[in-house]
Amino acid sequence: MIYAYIIPLFVLAAFFLSIFFLFNLIAKIILFSFLLIIMFLPFLVIYKEEVRDKEPVTQKESK
Repeated sequence: MIYAYIIPLFVLAAFFLSIFFLFNLIAKIILFSFLLIIMFLPFLVIYKEEVRDKEPVTQKESK
């Protein structure tokens, strides 16, 4: 769950760094990674939670 605290800070830092380097290639890379994080991170977190929820249930059923 530490990801819940680190990822938003990383995203904000990347966003403000991209503003600082607005006309550089670094800004384009940071903004692109920001968009990728925004688009794919929720699905990754949901998938990880579903896998975590299913594992204990299958272990209890097998006993």
